[in-house]
Amino acid sequence: MSISKSKSHAIGWTFEPTFIITLHVKDIELLKMINKFFKVGNVTLSGSNLARYRVRSREELKVIIDHFKKYPLRTTKAINFACFCEIFKEIGNKPILILMGF
Repeated sequence: MSISKSKSHAIGWTFEPTFIITLHVKDIELLKMINKFFKVGNVTLSGSNLARYRVRSREELKVIIDHFKKYPLRTTKAINFACFCEIFKEIGNKPILILMGF
């Protein structure tokens, strides 16, 4: 989850669910293959040494979520994924988050 200050939101913060894989730039082709597989998101360079596959659209994030629900993670990332899904669901149910919920 990306959390940043925002003058346009009532509580002064914005919450953006984001799926990111960051690798060394030498592995950019792997990120492009992942992008091609999911058919959502984009691959960009970050600085001189890093490449990033990122999905931010909530509609596109559903593709990622559905995939990992069908093919569950088997490491501690499974816990992170479960938390991400819960937050994603809560944000979707409440367009304006109240300060207490933050």
